[in-house]
Amino acid sequence: MTKAAMASVVFWSVATVAFAQAGKAPQGAWLQDGIKWANAPKEINPRLSSGRAAIVYFGPNHAFAVIYATVNRVQRQYEVICNGCGQVVYSGTWEIDKKTIKVKYRLVSRTVEVAGEQLPGPLKEDTANLEGDAIVFLGHSFHRAADLDANVREFVSPGIAH
Repeated sequence: MTKAAMASVVFWSVATVAFAQAGKAPQGAWLQDGIKWANAPKEINPRLSSGRAAIVYFGPNHAFAVIYATVNRVQRQYEVICNGCGQVVYSGTWEIDKKTIKVKYRLVSRTVEVAGEQLPGPLKEDTANLEGDAIVFLGHSFHRAADLDANVREFVSPGIAH
């Protein structure tokens, strides 16, 4: 991990705690809980595992993303989105509304095209809730995943109309 990436991880971790304590929206990447992790073959890497997951991202300037992807991890070392695996990316915005976070987003890309589907997709509106150290969104619980911050920002496209 580069010094810049490490500084980014530290910044977003501190910012997340500060925002949560102030009752504001969380920042950075949040990984879905309950992922079914599969171990890589021992001859490839005995500590590597991967699993399909949803990742939600609350970025600066109210950038929001939902990414469905395979996440590779070595416990207590790193988590990263698998770049060679299928991905579905939604992009949009978030805003605070009392004690909830209102999000507006639309499908902007997917690795495997669906016949007849036009991108960007229709606008969706949902609500996320901060519950203790977790975010609840679309019926799933998510935990802070600072390791994924820089990786997720690669998918957030500020030029897409929301």
